[in-house]
Amino acid sequence: MNFKVSILGAMASVIVFGSASAADLPSRKEAPVVVPPAFSWTGWHGGISGGYAGGNSEYNATMYSITAMPGASWSVNPSVGTSGWLIGYEAGYSWQLSNNVVVGYESDFNYANVSNNGGMLASGGVNSRLNWFGTERVRFGYAMGRFMPYITGGFAYGRINGASWTSGYEAMLPIGTSGSRWSGGWTVGAGLEYAVTNQISIKGEYLYANIGVPNASAVGWAGNTFATVNGGNYNLNIARAGVNYHVKSFGALLGIDALGDF
Repeated sequence: MNFKVSILGAMASVIVFGSASAADLPSRKEAPVVVPPAFSWTGWHGGISGGYAGGNSEYNATMYSITAMPGASWSVNPSVGTSGWLIGYEAGYSWQLSNNVVVGYESDFNYANVSNNGGMLASGGVNSRLNWFGTERVRFGYAMGRFMPYITGGFAYGRINGASWTSGYEAMLPIGTSGSRWSGGWTVGAGLEYAVTNQISIKGEYLYANIGVPNASAVGWAGNTFATVNGGNYNLNIARAGVNYHVKSFGALLGIDALGDF
């Protein structure tokens, strides 16, 4: 009986000693897994964009007879194809909501070289050129991680070099050409933006824009016909690509995180 008690006591001592020794050993825990924060479209962005712009320019012209039927007048509406390019800068701010909807505002301003080859009208023609183009738009997108398809729309404006009259086969006297004027209109479109890194994104975009041609943009006399151009529209189809730099706040841009987000 004493032998059994001794054996049991020895076993108990070994178990207690082993437990105490194990408790004294340094613990080996797995290193915590660091999960990078999910990308968010919230923040400021700015960059450059450029591409093709083309469509047609429509004019509201009134013709007046001088000799054949003095005092007679009639309206004509020539439409002339346009083509060219534009390049400029863009900037804006976006908010990514909890349901991944992205709401934002974007502004852009571009140098443009979009013109037509002249539309023959009676003994003259109509020529014009879009020199500057800009938009102020809202954007609605859906964040699919780093991809964001979006739709956009808002105000469009441009500076149009006033229409003029020309003639290749009959003498003509241009009178009162107005030169360049700013004009406004509207735009709608859609695009896709992809964040290559947390700071750099690339995008492709299509916009349709309608800008009014200023009234009384040109007046001329050709042969026995006197004519005035009383406004019209520049219809633009714009396909462009761009690259943007993103910051979460002005503080981050300046390296002063304490400024926080705006």
